[in-house]
Amino acid sequence: MVNKKATALGMDSEVYNEIYTYIQAMINLYGVIHREKVIEIINKQNDYQINLNDLRLIEEDERTRNIETYIGIKDEYFVSALIMAFENFDAVMRQKAGKPYYIPEKEELLKYAHLEHFEVNEQFEAVRRFFRKRFWRKSRADELALEIQRYCKPADSLANIGYLFENRELKIKNEKDVNELMGLIRELANNTRVPENNGFTPNEMEEIRRNK
Repeated sequence: MVNKKATALGMDSEVYNEIYTYIQAMINLYGVIHREKVIEIINKQNDYQINLNDLRLIEEDERTRNIETYIGIKDEYFVSALIMAFENFDAVMRQKAGKPYYIPEKEELLKYAHLEHFEVNEQFEAVRRFFRKRFWRKSRADELALEIQRYCKPADSLANIGYLFENRELKIKNEKDVNELMGLIRELANNTRVPENNGFTPNEMEEIRRNK
């Protein structure tokens, strides 16, 4: 989709759409991000350079209000739909305060424009193997592993893990299996990129704190 106003002002349509993709990726990875940080990241990763006026074109784009491609805007920040929906902007900002940003290379960063994108790491594979050993349907096992991965994205996810088990009617009677699964979920949560850490995993953030 090409914004006619952007074209009229001389912005290349491919660049315009890439900027839009960047913003979607950043709100999925970071939850909330200031306009100036968006400009900084884009300008560092590209030959073209953008400014605040370019971002205002994005804010006026009809896609920002579409339920499937929604980009929230609050003050000087771009905000994810989930944070806007639950009205926890202030709480997220408190958790993010003073933390550095995890900024992957351009190709990897833009993948986060897809809401379901995540790093398939060894911790995720371990959770998936756990379920594949216990369910004859691999699709069922993979579905559960993916849902747990999504559940691990908020920083405080483990505090409410019981709700996930109840909602999915996930009944594991063997205590040894329960303990194994909980250990795997903790490892996955500690190695999942979370918005509250500006894209860093809890383990990475702890390492950053130790090295200060």
